[in-house]
Parts: sequence; structure tokens; C-alpha cells
Amino acid sequence: MVPGWAGVCGVSEGHVDCGHQEQQEQQEQQQEQEQEQQQEQQQQQEQQQQQEQEQEQQQEQEQQQEQEQEQEQQQEQQQEQEQEQQQEQQQEQEQQQEQEQEQEQQQEQEQQQQQEQEQQQEQEQEQEQEQEQQQEQEQQQQQEQEQQQEQEQEQEQEQEQQQEQEQEQEQGSCSKGLKP
Repeated sequence: MVPGWAGVCGVSEGHVDCGHQEQQEQQEQQQEQEQEQQQEQQQQQEQQQQQEQEQEQQQEQEQQQEQEQEQEQQQEQQQEQEQEQQQEQQQEQEQQQEQEQEQEQQQEQEQQQQQEQEQQQEQEQEQEQEQEQQQEQEQQQQQEQEQQQEQEQEQEQEQEQQQEQEQEQEQGSCSKGLKP
């Protein structure tokens, strides 16, 4: 060590070598700066990568949201279609029920009409039978009247014959001179 230079310059093999020490310090500083720059660059790269990843994640999330929205829309459309189909089916069922009811009513009406016709036919038959019975009764009455008339005529004839016989007897007795 040379007096006056202690702590200022480095001593190498008994020689004072200040320039080499400064150059070494500059190199070390430069290396540190380069390291810092590299670190900063690495940090920037990492930040960029992280940002890119975040952007990708965000895009994926957005795509997923869009897909979910599309799925929801599809589900809603499907539900609407199902509801429409159900409504149509209900309407068809109601119409079919109405038609069946109308058919039943029509059948009932036809049955009633048929029953009424049958009743009417029965009434007509009864009336015909009554008329026939009445005709038979009238015929019987007529026959009885005819028989009665015949009997009366026979009685009249018998009476006339009897009267004639009596007259003949009276005349016969008178001609013989007998008094009545």
C-alpha cells in the first residue's frame, strides 16, 4: 500500500492499479444494469403473457356466455314449440270431444225419433184394432137386428096363419049351423 492511496485504489502485486478497478466497477454496474434490464424485460414479457392469457380467458368466457345464451334461446324456443304443440293437442282433443258429444246427441235424438215412431205405429195399430172391433160389433148388431126382424116376421106369419085358421074354423062352424 502506498501512503495516501489507502482505500482509494486497489493494490495488485504491490502495484497501484486504479484504472483497472474503475473498469471493473463499470463492468459490474453495466452487468447489473443489464440484469435489471433483463429482469424488466422478463417482467414486461410476463406481464404481456399474463395480459394475453387474461384476454384469452376473457374471450373464452365471452364465448362461453354467448354459447350459454344461445343454449338458453334454443331452450326457450323448444319450450315455446312444446307449449304450442300442447295447445294444439288440447284444441284437437276438445274438438274431438265436442264432435263426440254432438254425435251422441244426434244418436239420442234419432233414438227418440225412432221411439216416437214406434209409439205412433202402436197407436195406429191399436186404433185399427179398435176400428175392426167396432166394425165387428156393428156387424153383430146388424145380424142380431136381422135375426130379430126375421123372428118378428115369422111371428107375424104364424099369427096370420093362426088367424086364418081361426077364421076358417069359424066359417066351418057357421056353415054347419052351429052357433059360435
